[in-house]
Amino acid sequence: MNLTDKFIEEIYKIADSKIENSEIIQIKNCIIDYIAVTNAGAKLLKTKTDKLLQSENSTESLYSVIGYQKKASLHTALLINSMNAHAAELDDGVRYANLHPGVSVITALLTVAEQLKLSSQDVLRGILVGYETSIRIAASIQPSHRNMGYHATGTCGAFGVALGLCAAVKLDKNQFKTALTAAASGSSGMLNVIKDQSDLKPYNNSLAVFAGYNAYQLATVGFIPSDDVLNGKWGYFSLKTKELDTSKLLNSEGKSLIHDVYRKYYAACRHCHPAIEAAIVCKKEKKINLDLIKSVHVETYSLAVDGHESKNIQNSASAKMSTPYSVAVALLKEKAGIDEFESATIKNTQIQDLLQKVVVTQNTEMTNQVPEKRPAKVSITMKDGTVYSKQIDLAKGEPENPFTKFELEDKFISLVTYNNLNIEEAKKLLNKIYNFENNLNALLESI
Repeated sequence: MNLTDKFIEEIYKIADSKIENSEIIQIKNCIIDYIAVTNAGAKLLKTKTDKLLQSENSTESLYSVIGYQKKASLHTALLINSMNAHAAELDDGVRYANLHPGVSVITALLTVAEQLKLSSQDVLRGILVGYETSIRIAASIQPSHRNMGYHATGTCGAFGVALGLCAAVKLDKNQFKTALTAAASGSSGMLNVIKDQSDLKPYNNSLAVFAGYNAYQLATVGFIPSDDVLNGKWGYFSLKTKELDTSKLLNSEGKSLIHDVYRKYYAACRHCHPAIEAAIVCKKEKKINLDLIKSVHVETYSLAVDGHESKNIQNSASAKMSTPYSVAVALLKEKAGIDEFESATIKNTQIQDLLQKVVVTQNTEMTNQVPEKRPAKVSITMKDGTVYSKQIDLAKGEPENPFTKFELEDKFISLVTYNNLNIEEAKKLLNKIYNFENNLNALLESI
């Protein structure tokens, strides 16, 4: 049995197994988080999204556009939902996979659920298999994959969408293999789009959704796959990584990897979070007067430096990718939510002055702790020579430092009311998610 067949065998076994209660709870939490952040993205990208919706043919508008209470064609709904899900930089992720699994997998499952006549159990199974698939593949090729310039949310998300949909509609094992092979061929997504003032990072997620959905479709009509798409000279792994860890691909522990996701507390790239948190804690504990700061030194791991050290902040997209900006706004506002990365805040002269004092450097010892930890140490030097420091090893939201139920619900209500619902409507929507296994249609009609 080759590597691809071994992988398919394990994933298919999950698709064919009973979903545990702990998995159902976690899937619901992932859906809560997803709908929240997609609503936030819907508000942030509304001007652009409205232009996309203006060109829609109403006879094809059968698919829900989340956060708008509107319908669109399949292509437009998948495009908008996938972009919005990743736009606010508040979506879930897995640190050792350098991946945001929910934005692709849940986008696909919720967007097509009504038209495919999926049951709640189908959706649960599809999400569980989708997360498992994309996390395993991404974890097995990191950090080399990222160092080569690939964005795993785009590249590996395609596999999660493809096999998640296969699991939801109960395709057979051979069809799983066809979908995996087609997804490998269509897999794409590059980190270049996080540079400069580009706001195209969410499009990598759209690529994952389209590649995965197309791969699933090809599997349903009888296309024949190659024998071992993952391995060998021309296999996916040879093309997309310089280091392969098959122990991450083939999971002998049997634990569902959906339990390993983190949730975001701050509206910036996850690599900025430990520094943000360290800055906020240090400011509060030491009651630091910002006018008396001489310099701020952030020591962190290499992945949090490369591509995240820019001080040239011209828009929200560049602010969310910048550790200097994130630290500066965290020191001034003692928070780092959506408003802290809006244009009006970015132009604040006090923040602009402060971020010029922030220097970010790579600490080899911290780099060696990744992925078990993602540390950052913020040292603030005052004009009188006093130095205040704080180190965070795992930012809020990691499995080892998780959200409480209240914190997750508070995030949900905050983000959906930021978009277009009032508090009572937000609470009703939240209850529909908690109870969606009893009435999936009620949830789909409300998003």
